[in-house]
Order: sequence, then structure tokens, then C-alpha cells
Amino acid sequence: MHEKVSLYLDTNIWYWLTYEGANIESQKPKYAEFINKIYNHKNFELLYSHLSYGELAHIIEIDKYKKYKETHSNCHKVKEFRKVSGEREDVSNSVRASIVFMDKISASDEKFVEVLNYISGEEFVNTLKNTTLDGTDVLMANFISQNGIKNIVTDDGDFLSIEGINVFTYNERSIEEAKKQDKLLSIK
Repeated sequence: MHEKVSLYLDTNIWYWLTYEGANIESQKPKYAEFINKIYNHKNFELLYSHLSYGELAHIIEIDKYKKYKETHSNCHKVKEFRKVSGEREDVSNSVRASIVFMDKISASDEKFVEVLNYISGEEFVNTLKNTTLDGTDVLMANFISQNGIKNIVTDDGDFLSIEGINVFTYNERSIEEAKKQDKLLSIK
């Protein structure tokens, strides 16, 4: 019996897969098709970290806030938007639906170490300094590393700056960067 291959899905992929209001981007259908194939293949498991919850909630809230502002010129700040009860409930329901979907198609997260308790300040700063990742992605990269995960599906080319991780992407700029770094793998 073969051990399952783990694929960590970055938040941008979850956003496109789970949020009905996600911007229509050219990559969205490509990732959905790829994830569908992986999901239906018994030798793969899809993974995420709880760190994605906060990032996903933020992206969904900003999307809904921008749409709300188009018809409500009196709402100037996202903090004001959060006080609009019907809108807050809509954001919460969308986030809940995304998380339910994530839980449904992912491997159980109980066997994984959540990173927030396992990264020192020094380690965090060194990773930040030596990569092009933002702060949340540094935490996600640490989660991936601590759990021995070698594969990430993302549209974020910054993960190319991490050694030892295979990046699965349809992002053309990331693919070109991988070619320059001699990191491009071809899957047939």
C-alpha cells in the first residue's frame, strides 16, 4: 500500500474553491479542475492550517465590503461595515460555508501541529528575512515544514523562495520564476 501524498492548499485556492463571490480569475477553473482530480484520487490528501481561517475571513470580508460600498456611499471604513448586522451575518455565513467545505474535502487536521505554538520569534524573523513571504505565509511555511509536507498548491509565487517545497501553480509569473531558478518540474 502506498502512503498518501499530502498537498497543502494555500488560502487563495480555498477562496476560489469555496466562496461563491470569488472574483472570476483565469486560474480559478484550472485550480478547481486540478483539485477535483486530486480529491477523487485515493493516493492524495488535501490539507490546510487553521491560519487559513483568518486569512480567508479577511479576503471574504474585503470583497463583500467593496461590493457594499458600491451602493452605500456613507460606509467609509471596514469597521463601520462590520457593524451592519445583516452584512456581518452575510460575511459570517460565507466564512462558515467555506470552512465547512474545507473540512469536508480535507484530511483531518487533528494529526497536524498548529504552528503558532511552535515557532520562535527568532525563527519567524529569519524566515521573513530569507524569503519573500509575508507574515502569515511564514507561519504557514513553518506549519508545512513541521509536519513534513512537501507540496503546496498556491497562486502565490513567494513560496518558490522556500527550499524543499514543491509548488503546484498555474500562475504564469511563478512558472517563469521557477524556470529561472531551475525549479520547474514537469508533470506528465
